[in-house]
Amino acid sequence: MRVEVRTLTRTAIFLGIALAIQLAGLQQAVVGPGVNAVLLLATAMVGPAAGVMIGVTTPWVALMVGIMKFAPALPVIIFGNIALVLVFHFVRRLSVYAGAGAAAVAKYLAMAAGIKILVAAAVAVPPPVVLALTITQLWTAAGGAVVAVLVLKSSELWKSRH
Repeated sequence: MRVEVRTLTRTAIFLGIALAIQLAGLQQAVVGPGVNAVLLLATAMVGPAAGVMIGVTTPWVALMVGIMKFAPALPVIIFGNIALVLVFHFVRRLSVYAGAGAAAVAKYLAMAAGIKILVAAAVAVPPPVVLALTITQLWTAAGGAVVAVLVLKSSELWKSRH
């Protein structure tokens, strides 16, 4: 499998944007939708492999720099990001709106299931972490979906006029 330099460059740019958002010291209400929007935009503009790669990398960086302090949540977040990317990739073929909405719900369901698995495995998950990794993810994924759809639709409009 040969990867083009253009694909690597675009993926690196999206990863850089996601990391800049993540490391800017902003509130989760801004960071979450921002990173989710980048995941969706990378998927739409580069491909699902780019979205998955970024979705796997950003939680590791958050753990390494101390943004995320609960290491057992790492696979849950990665699983949620991959669900977001893959559902968006496949469902957006029907409609970008349906793809974005379904992706947000898929991320929430994947992460809620992941938290239930951690709890079932007797991992002591603090209540604030449960909240941050369940219903909060639905809202941040939905916010990111709105931003991504606005960017994608505005770029389509711009292209049609030029």
